[in-house]
Amino acid sequence: MVGCGFGPPAHGPLPPGITRQAVANPELGQPPAHGNSPIELSYLRAGPTEAPRVIFVHGTPGDATNYLAYLSDPPAQTQVFSIDRPGFGQSPADGDTSLTFAGQAAAIAPLLVTHDGRPPILVGHSLGGPIVCRLAADYPDRVGGLVILAGSVDPQLEKPRWYNILGAVPPLPWLIPRTWARANDEVFAAPQQTRLLAQVLPQIRCPVVVVQGGKDRLVPAGNADYIQTHLPNASYIQVHRLPNAGHFLPWQHEDVVRNAIDEIFRLGSYSAPSPDPEPSAPSPA
Repeated sequence: MVGCGFGPPAHGPLPPGITRQAVANPELGQPPAHGNSPIELSYLRAGPTEAPRVIFVHGTPGDATNYLAYLSDPPAQTQVFSIDRPGFGQSPADGDTSLTFAGQAAAIAPLLVTHDGRPPILVGHSLGGPIVCRLAADYPDRVGGLVILAGSVDPQLEKPRWYNILGAVPPLPWLIPRTWARANDEVFAAPQQTRLLAQVLPQIRCPVVVVQGGKDRLVPAGNADYIQTHLPNASYIQVHRLPNAGHFLPWQHEDVVRNAIDEIFRLGSYSAPSPDPEPSAPSPA
């Protein structure tokens, strides 16, 4: 299981054209610390406001600033969103709820807005991979496609590493940075969460592109095989294997990531259509 989904850190003011905003899902809880307001998901946005959306979901740990390269230069004809998942960056945690893939999907769901007839393309790296899968399963009519980068999806390959176990031994959980403690909690929750995800993967109907490095020491390459065989109703699946690549695909292989987004975008009306209704019985003569 991965415990290093972060990208290059960002410091100082945001580059021109990138804005920080927040959105709340009123269906989620309202802890006392936040008064009467639902928890807000913080995110960065760039690009034409009415263009189809590409939403980046980071791994663990990580935050929205990991994807400034894509925000500074959005893929053609798109606007780009990069979120702070609950408990990271400027997004508060929601107790145990936001440790679940379903809870995180619900927090991100308000961003699933269709523009120009195209629902958003979701890009998930590392632990962000199973979370975008959960979004596509729980909101199949609102997701236009998935790009899964070194996604940790296979329940059989999920297990804490020695440093995760060490980080859970008191008093270390109170001494390490909040972000790393949160990441450790996610690692321990992931085996159960991926088992729950497996039950809903057949609900994914949109096209899916997977990119997996052959030298990834954090997310085994077998995850790509698992995705390829456990999404029976996806309208399109393509797996790109990079034999000499490691785990940090969004930053070390930006051209491949951009091509994967374009691969889905070029499918045109890429969201799988809803099933046709059952034919009605003929009226009696």
